[in-house]
Amino acid sequence: HRKHPGVEGYVALTFDDAFCRPGHEDGAMVEEIRALMKVHDATGTFFTIGEYCSPVLDEVVAGLLEDGSELSNHCAQDRKHHGDLSGQFSVALDGADKELLRLQGGLNQWFRAPHGKLSPTMDDVLATRGMQNVMFDCYGNDTQIPDGAYIANVLLRLATHGSISLIHVPEKGF
Repeated sequence: HRKHPGVEGYVALTFDDAFCRPGHEDGAMVEEIRALMKVHDATGTFFTIGEYCSPVLDEVVAGLLEDGSELSNHCAQDRKHHGDLSGQFSVALDGADKELLRLQGGLNQWFRAPHGKLSPTMDDVLATRGMQNVMFDCYGNDTQIPDGAYIANVLLRLATHGSISLIHVPEKGF
C-alpha cells in the first residue's frame, strides 16, 4: 500500500463469469450477491460473459449498477481464448462489449482473460483498444472446491491492503 496510496483497508471484489449460463436463469444468484453486497456497503467489478447476459436478469443487473458496481469484459463465451488469432479474439471482445453497452451504456478499460490465460496476441488487441487485463491475488479455487467456509478462509488469509479477489458468480446447483 506504500506503492499505491489510498488502498489501505480496501480489497477489490471481482466476480468472473457474470451472470448465469444460458437456460439456467432460475438458478441465478445475482440477487443474493447484490443483497449481501448492500449489507456490507460493497461494490464490485463483474467480469461479464456476453452469452451469460440474459434479459431475464436485466433488472437485478441494473440494481447492481445503481449500487455502484461495474461490468467489464470477460469475452463472449466461457472458453479459453489464448489460442485465438487477433480477429477471433476481437470478435470475442465485441460479443461481450455488445452486452456491456446494452446493460450499462458504456465500456471501461478492464478485461479479465478467461481461465487466467492471456496470450501476447490477446494483449496486443487489448492495447489497441486501450484495455488492461486485470489479474488477482486472492482466489479460493471456487470452481473446483464446493466448500464455502474453506474458500472464505483462503480468501481472508490471502487478502491484504489493495488485494484483488476473484470469486465466480455462483449458480444454484452448479
